[in-house]
Amino acid sequence: MLKWREHKGLLLSLAANLLLAAVVAWALVVRQPVTAAASKVSSGKSQVSPAGVDWSAIRANDYTVYVQNLRALGCPEASIVDLIVGEVTAAYAARMRAEAAPPQWNYWETAAVTEAAEEARIRQVRTRLQRERREVLQQALGPQALQAMSKYRLWDDIDPNEELLAFLPAGKRRQLQAIVTKYAQTEPENLALLTEEAVRRAAASKVQERAEIEALLSARELEDLDLRKSETAERLRQELRGFQSTEAEFRQLFRVRRAYENTLAANADVRDPNVLQVRIEAERRFTEEARAALGDPRYADYQRARDPDYQNALQLTQFFSLPDDIATRIFELKRDVEARAGGITANTSLSEQRRTELLAQIQSDTERSLQSLLGGDVLAEYRRNNRWWVWSD
Repeated sequence: MLKWREHKGLLLSLAANLLLAAVVAWALVVRQPVTAAASKVSSGKSQVSPAGVDWSAIRANDYTVYVQNLRALGCPEASIVDLIVGEVTAAYAARMRAEAAPPQWNYWETAAVTEAAEEARIRQVRTRLQRERREVLQQALGPQALQAMSKYRLWDDIDPNEELLAFLPAGKRRQLQAIVTKYAQTEPENLALLTEEAVRRAAASKVQERAEIEALLSARELEDLDLRKSETAERLRQELRGFQSTEAEFRQLFRVRRAYENTLAANADVRDPNVLQVRIEAERRFTEEARAALGDPRYADYQRARDPDYQNALQLTQFFSLPDDIATRIFELKRDVEARAGGITANTSLSEQRRTELLAQIQSDTERSLQSLLGGDVLAEYRRNNRWWVWSD
């Protein structure tokens, strides 16, 4: 059975062939004479006859020449785009099937590479070929090619960078993409398998890439880029699930966290007592600055979002489509239970038997509260993944 990507390649190829026939039929009907421009761009090959259309004189392996010939013939621009996009896409779909094909599997052999490594290779092939395809189309059809191609997009054809970089002017966007493309071509596939010298070169390449990007963009544009594509911003987005930050809050937290991470990166040797003290001070400063940026009520929400137990509860309630506030109520219940249990444990005036009874009562009350919040089936799942909080068995 053909996979969807193979279906898509075949459909595009069929569409291109049908469109070729339509263009020829159209040209035969109108019998438009070939202009001098068409004669020049055909590079000395056979000419188009005024009495008909010699398709071999129009079609060229160079897509730029091909487009010029079609325009000289008077072919509508929309049809030119359809024809060229169809042919180029079909060609690159064939290359994708060939270059991203998994190695032949034999049941008696162990895998030559890990599944993750093979997936990484396929992603690199796909990214490279998609980039080449866009470049070919843009060269053939002109700067407006990407906009003209938008009508062909399927859910898996959309280049995420187009949306991410929409805040930049078109000229800078193209320059930035060129910088990223240049350095992506030299990026090693697996740093873990490289020598120390190769790792050092890769790090130096990243520094050079960043320097070129900083030279291209203004300070505001650079921050806007980092808010969308940096590792710091991605970590912050993961951390803020359930916090529902505003854009202003995210920007403020990003600036605080970036300064904090830069300090940690510059002081990595925790075996050095001085470095350890610097990192402790950076953590304290991060807490103070985050609280000042958000204010006390929102900072409390932020602290809750960073709590691993809250994130566990949030994932569970979202999976089972429970109301959004259930995870928050579980978190508050947990905090209350821990405070009550801690008070009982620290109370030295209680006998061991009485302490055990009180803790058992807290456990029983907690289970009833969780049952009310989650229901039996979800509670069973929560119990499997949070045994260390409520249940001692």
